[in-house]
Amino acid sequence: MAETRKIDEILASPLFLKVVAVFIALAFWFYVSGSLSTETTRTITVNLEYLNLPPQVTLRTPVKTVDVVLSGEQAVLSGLTPGSVVCELDARGLDVGKYRVAIRSILPKDVKLVDIRPTHADIELLRFVDRLIPVDVVVEKGLPPGLYLDGVSIVPAEVSARGSEKDVSKITSARILVTLDDLKAGGEKALPVEIVKSAEFEDAVSVEPLSVKLSAVLAEGVPKKSVPVNARILGKPTEDFR
Repeated sequence: MAETRKIDEILASPLFLKVVAVFIALAFWFYVSGSLSTETTRTITVNLEYLNLPPQVTLRTPVKTVDVVLSGEQAVLSGLTPGSVVCELDARGLDVGKYRVAIRSILPKDVKLVDIRPTHADIELLRFVDRLIPVDVVVEKGLPPGLYLDGVSIVPAEVSARGSEKDVSKITSARILVTLDDLKAGGEKALPVEIVKSAEFEDAVSVEPLSVKLSAVLAEGVPKKSVPVNARILGKPTEDFR
């Protein structure tokens, strides 16, 4: 009984409790510091930046992001964000055409690159053009016999199509559709411009303006047009010719 009481007194003593507390704290500290110092890996998805593109050129590529596999201390990797890593492709010196270019990564301090996916990007550089296209007027279901449009005014008379040379070349015409009732009502009307193309665009093509103003008169009879005429006189006219 005396020995049991002595053990209980030792276990309940402040000194023993302090020793146990210090031991637990040291064990926890070694565990945490050991886990944080363990090297591990992490994958981060980063937006790919395209640098030094030639002027008047548009870029076509399926590669928008890059997966970067990094290794380092867990404490360092856990603090990284997608903005901590930079992935870029340098198009310096390239002209119009198709290329496969290596992707370069810039990493923060104390981090190693394990892998980058993809390592290269397939790109196509297309010439960027701006084409003016005259706007045509098309009457829905056509004009009845004996009627024609007179005094047609379209403002502006042309629209600008901007995009890759390959896509813009597919445009066959630009037109506005107007109904017979609108023409009978008279006055000026704002109508949307419709782009007619031979095939679908592969990239974005912008058209400005998106609408034009039309004013026209619905007239009866046969369309008339004044044209200048140069008349030549053959032979010598009489003295009383005027």
